[in-house]
Amino acid sequence: MPTPEPIATATAVPEPTPTPTPIPPTTTATPTATAVATAQTINPGESYAGELADGGSQLFSFGGRQFQPLLFFAEAAADLNLSLAVYQTDAAFDPETAVPLAEVNFSNAGRPEIMVFSPNITSDYRLLVRAEAGSGEFTLHTFDAQQGERATLVAGMVNEHTAVSSGARPVLILANPVGQADLVIRVTGADGALIGQADFGGPGSAEAFFLLPLRTTSYTITISEATGAAAAYDQLIVPLD
Repeated sequence: MPTPEPIATATAVPEPTPTPTPIPPTTTATPTATAVATAQTINPGESYAGELADGGSQLFSFGGRQFQPLLFFAEAAADLNLSLAVYQTDAAFDPETAVPLAEVNFSNAGRPEIMVFSPNITSDYRLLVRAEAGSGEFTLHTFDAQQGERATLVAGMVNEHTAVSSGARPVLILANPVGQADLVIRVTGADGALIGQADFGGPGSAEAFFLLPLRTTSYTITISEATGAAAAYDQLIVPLD
């Protein structure tokens, strides 16, 4: 069973009160751009499939709402090492000199990158997907915590969910607290053995986790509050097709 990698988060201290909505169907576009050009708009629930040359980049634009986390998950071809970076929108934007608000580049070639970005202000932002090394196809998936379901935790209790992967496709998990709850995500396999957990943020921060199964696999996902307190949160569990 593969071991999921740590994720990077860029979060503010949120106190969102979103209205849950059903997860919309994922749509896919197939571009040919391989370098930084006009930004491609991408919205939560959409995917974008493209190809990058060595050192090439693809720029995306998206709208962010204050303290409402967005999850970006980028899959890479076997020889492609990706990085993700989020920038504040600026008319004079230059990715070579701009300072990112958040960035991730933890994985080796052929492995996915994941980022949770929680804007400090409601604004437009840009996401740069860059080929740090190698070349090949990539797919960017974007999700919003508001696409999930509202759940509650009784003090001292945990919530359990079951997710089944679509063959060897990834499974994504996002839990965003309402208020200052300190959430913990734990994942176990069919044999009950612990696969891993996400407890990287503090109170009020979203937690995310991804799984890379080798075949169709069933997982038990447990969400709890670190101190055992009662809590409310929005959860999103997505087995990618």
